Amino acid sequence: MLDTNKIIANIKTLLASQPIYSLPKLYSQIVEIVCNLYDIESKDLLSHTRRREIAEARHIAIKLCSLMGATSATLGRHFQRNRSTIWNSLRRAEELITIDNRHKVLYNQIYQEIYKDLECAKDVNNRIWKIQSL
Repeated sequence: MLDTNKIIANIKTLLASQPIYSLPKLYSQIVEIVCNLYDIESKDLLSHTRRREIAEARHIAIKLCSLMGATSATLGRHFQRNRSTIWNSLRRAEELITIDNRHKVLYNQIYQEIYKDLECAKDVNNRIWKIQSL
């Protein structure tokens, strides 16, 4: 059974470690969060291994990054894949989230925490931009 309190605590700790001001940092943080929750190394997630547990975590990480506004080309560069592989990964992530309850729960919890933190970062960036434009 999933310990949702532990998952939320891990996400909050990782997101608090660095403020999100750029999308590449956000992608790296998403990868780190997914790796912690799936108990794998980030180098494995970014590698070309096709082991099921690593590939499924990679699909979820790519899906989360895509929801933050990343294009398939940008995701391809970050995850060292081509665009067609990214498209396939997005399709596979949708299947995992729909079919497997474990993936659905993890995905929803990660998304909610990242989105909340992203909204805070947007607010901070808007304030900085307003101050700089004075």
